[in-house]
Amino acid sequence: MGKSGEGHRHRRSSTKSIAVRAGIGWQGKNSLILNGEYGSWVVIQCLLIDQEMEPDEPQENKCGGCTVCMNACPTKAIESPGIIDVNRCIDFLTCKPGIVKRELREVMANRIVSCDRCQEVCPYNRRSKTVQKRIPRLDPMYRESPALIPLLHLNEKEFIRHYGDCDLIDNRPYILQKERHHGFG
Repeated sequence: MGKSGEGHRHRRSSTKSIAVRAGIGWQGKNSLILNGEYGSWVVIQCLLIDQEMEPDEPQENKCGGCTVCMNACPTKAIESPGIIDVNRCIDFLTCKPGIVKRELREVMANRIVSCDRCQEVCPYNRRSKTVQKRIPRLDPMYRESPALIPLLHLNEKEFIRHYGDCDLIDNRPYILQKERHHGFG
């Protein structure tokens, strides 16, 4: 499969192209699959079966001239429609091992987990059906914008107690340490 990470990117792009061909949605300028009913708040999974199925008609790309997601990206990781520089994408940076470049740390501020800015501003997400999300039950001091100094002092067991029920948080020790430290710049 090549260097570490190449297969992951390949799988994601293959899944997206399959979703588009299957009529689940269209690939937006933020590279995510958008669906007229649910916006981009969908998780694409594959199920392999040994039966023939009729695919739905592919959906028309309805982004048109809209560039709201591209303009809202804090790190300008959306280079052109559908093309993301993963080395600038906060969502990717918060879950990969290694040091985040200083100029990106300043823009990331105290985001330690993910970034949904391109989805938050998308007009299709504003009018999409509400989907029940699994929201973590956090102590009040660790909610929206975590206080970084107390967070830095949490050991792995305490961190998992506060954030462990959130599917969006990677609780591998090296990721936890990196995420907590990069918030300090």
